[in-house]
Amino acid sequence: MDVWIKQCRKQSRCRHCPEPITKGQYMVVGKLWKGKDGVARTWTIILRWHTQCWIDQAIQKLEKQPFIETKGRKRLDPGHTVAEVKDGNRGARHKIMMRRAAVVQRIKKEVELPEQSIDKIIHLGEMLNQLREEIELVGGVPKSWE
Repeated sequence: MDVWIKQCRKQSRCRHCPEPITKGQYMVVGKLWKGKDGVARTWTIILRWHTQCWIDQAIQKLEKQPFIETKGRKRLDPGHTVAEVKDGNRGARHKIMMRRAAVVQRIKKEVELPEQSIDKIIHLGEMLNQLREEIELVGGVPKSWE
């Protein structure tokens, strides 16, 4: 939806309250595009509000949702042992995860080649198992590795 503010040129109806928006008053205009994805936009809906009605409507919507104070971003997997990792192990754990990502990338490249080297793929698989054992010591294996 596109939203902008402008001066009303002719009387129109407010989307939030029963009072009309009179000529010369400031109003908030919303244009909602309807149509299929990937296809040209076929039609639109124009919505108009008094400036204060638009703010009141937004406040009403926000009041329905409880405010939860957070610091930073949410963890991807809050129930996993990563939350219990000590600060000293975080750096070592990150390095192991980066090494695993590089090995996984090398495996994907090797599989895509027309002439695959089975010995190389087996070697890379052994490296993955070794990294799994290393990360076990610094906080446990992530669920995404299983």
